[in-house]
Amino acid sequence: MKENGAKYVHNILLYKVPLKDPSGTLKATLDRIFQPVIANATQCADLRSSQQCELANREVTLRAPKYLHYDIGFQPDVDIEKLPDPVPRGDFKPVVIGDLTPTIITFDLETTDLIRGGTIPHITQIAAHVAGQSTSLNLYVQPLIPITTAAQQITGMSMVGDKMFVNGSPVSTVDINTACDSFIEWLEKFSYVILTAHNGKRFDFPVLVSVLSKVNKFDRFSQCVMAICDSLTLFRKVYPGRRTYKQESLVSDILNITYNAHAAAGDVWALSKLLQHAVSTLTMKDFSVFLFSPKAVFYNNLNPREKAKNISSLKVLVSSGICKMATAENIAGSGLNLDQLKKIYVRDGKMDF
Repeated sequence: MKENGAKYVHNILLYKVPLKDPSGTLKATLDRIFQPVIANATQCADLRSSQQCELANREVTLRAPKYLHYDIGFQPDVDIEKLPDPVPRGDFKPVVIGDLTPTIITFDLETTDLIRGGTIPHITQIAAHVAGQSTSLNLYVQPLIPITTAAQQITGMSMVGDKMFVNGSPVSTVDINTACDSFIEWLEKFSYVILTAHNGKRFDFPVLVSVLSKVNKFDRFSQCVMAICDSLTLFRKVYPGRRTYKQESLVSDILNITYNAHAAAGDVWALSKLLQHAVSTLTMKDFSVFLFSPKAVFYNNLNPREKAKNISSLKVLVSSGICKMATAENIAGSGLNLDQLKKIYVRDGKMDF
């Protein structure tokens, strides 16, 4: 409440709107509550215990709770828009696993196409294999868009109507929701999962995380996967100086075996063998350097989308010389557009802005 003629902003109140007290009941009640406090101000000022202070605060709020008197329902000019939470950048800092004994699982995706211009392809196959075990998973997924000719030639997958064929043989498929549920349920059987894919940082992980986010299953996935690993980065460190780090070449040269490349089930089996060989030369501390959080991929996916959505509204700041393009891109990537910046300025003033 404001005293008559007073001019100030209620920064600590919701939406900075003053409390309403048309009848004067609230003010009279508060005056009655605080008269003993005012009369004993010297003693109250010496309250050193935070517990005592909390008790005093609780006593006041119990006698005159704000929700009984706060009313902004009939103020059409009140700004109640909630600004979006800031979108952080993907932080690929190493995940420390300490003395835990992780379950290393290799996985691979087949898709309708590559990632092109930020467009995520549809998944056609999910395969995974537990390193050092015979346990594996293989799911064929019904895509909702056509498989490109190039992808068909590489994977042998094709669609005839709603039927999928792999190298000419029919296979059973599931929809993407069922596939994601089955994959996560399978992962939940294991402890301290480290999910590994070859060149995963550039392809498999962005595709997987994008799809999981769209079907609202990313949070559940991130709870059962402790860390993820791009084996390409690991192999460059363990096997330096090679002309190529294609998985098929690595498996052939280092393990002296051949396998059915570009078939997800074969890829994950071969990668698990190669990964076991590479990790055996490292301590767990050294291995941890190559691990990162699934949320790093989530935010790395989200930031460019936010930037693309918001940057056009912020270009006027660049053309007016108010900020540089790099700053505008950072603001856009964080999830803010020009209208929201104006609201921040109006609400909080120049310093907070």
